Amino acid sequence: MAIPVMRPAKAATPAMRRYEENDTPWDKGAPAPALTTFLHEKQIAGRVLVPGRGRGHDVRALGTQPNTSVAGLDISATVRGNENSQY
Repeated sequence: MAIPVMRPAKAATPAMRRYEENDTPWDKGAPAPALTTFLHEKQIAGRVLVPGRGRGHDVRALGTQPNTSVAGLDISATVRGNENSQY
């Protein structure tokens, strides 16, 4: 049985276009407020995956937790290569 191969989308998705145009109102330049509140109240440890990491603010917040390994993924080359991506 052949293993399927993931290939990049040929056309930009609406989200990719929004990043290209720097029109991302959901990106507040900081971790999600609910995540920040949660991390102040609880301590986590272990491996964490952040799918659709965007500019990586949540990845950085989770990475401050002791004994935690964090990976952020994003399928958009636009987002991954964005000069504003900090993490």
